[in-house]
Amino acid sequence: KSFYIYIITWYNITIEPKEKQIKIFSDNVNNKWIVYERDNNMGEIKRLYVEKKSGCDVEAQHLLEDLRENLGIAGLQSLRILHRYDVEGISEKDYQSAKNTIFSEPPVDYVYEENMPNTEQEYIFATEYLPGQYDQRADSAMQCVQLISQTEKPTIAVAKVFALKGNISTEELERIKKYCINPVDSREASLEKPNSLQLETEIPEDVKIFDGFIVSIFWFGTGDGASE
Repeated sequence: KSFYIYIITWYNITIEPKEKQIKIFSDNVNNKWIVYERDNNMGEIKRLYVEKKSGCDVEAQHLLEDLRENLGIAGLQSLRILHRYDVEGISEKDYQSAKNTIFSEPPVDYVYEENMPNTEQEYIFATEYLPGQYDQRADSAMQCVQLISQTEKPTIAVAKVFALKGNISTEELERIKKYCINPVDSREASLEKPNSLQLETEIPEDVKIFDGFIVSIFWFGTGDGASE
């Protein structure tokens, strides 16, 4: 005979806005409460840009040389690459802690909050993974933030921003975009800050049902009295 033991755990959650605390009653025997401080700004999207400092921007310099040699963009003078992070569902305390530990390395990175420095002479575009495509950088960042916050995993969207400077025509800019964006897994990203990072999915319409079809059976003679 087989015996099954079921262990049921339940949680009583109390939210106290005045105290800005969320209390989770996790132990009904010892009356133990786990208390989390609630941050009213957790619903806001925080944006930051991370750029390698001069001398450490190896990826940008390699791409600059690649575009000049392979695409023949002789008028391209300089190129910068920044990683853009949009973060939702994180407290201000955890955000400040993660800014220089998870999202960047202070010795080699510049960090810009909300807006990146650029000039009118720069051509800027960004790329991101297609919805549903696995983004290792975003996933790793979400897991690391959860480790330091010990709360729910935040939502993080990552994009790569390219800032080009030089005498570049519109046709050359389009060639550069096609060279940098792989349409199989990526697309050009908007430069505007979104209102939410939650994916919006459209519910498909019901499959149409057509009535009145007539099924016909055709018999073809073979000439020897048989048919098929």
